[in-house]
Amino acid sequence: MAKRLLVLVFLLISFLAYSTGNDNSSSEKTTSIANSSLYGLVVDEETGEPVIGAKVEIVDADGKLALTDFDGAFDFQNVLPGKYSLTVSYVSYEEKKLMDFECKAGSNQIIIQLKP
Repeated sequence: MAKRLLVLVFLLISFLAYSTGNDNSSSEKTTSIANSSLYGLVVDEETGEPVIGAKVEIVDADGKLALTDFDGAFDFQNVLPGKYSLTVSYVSYEEKKLMDFECKAGSNQIIIQLKP
């Protein structure tokens, strides 16, 4: 139990450090895409349980990266509409690659199932 808690704390600190130090967007770019977002859940394919701390990456979007929270949820803001490749990975699960995922203007939701 203590190991799990320590791993979760480490992942949370890593996520916060990465997300606060990686703001390379210009105000002009942010204004034009302010209403585009991608959010969703990562769950275990067999049990339906959330996968906590899974890495979700939009490969084609300058390395946008998110880690899932305690509910298995992730969220990307300011994503340009278009087709992207998503990579989802977590220890002891098969890496999942979603090719040509279409992100439309506005909100986009997805549920990703990982196979143990």
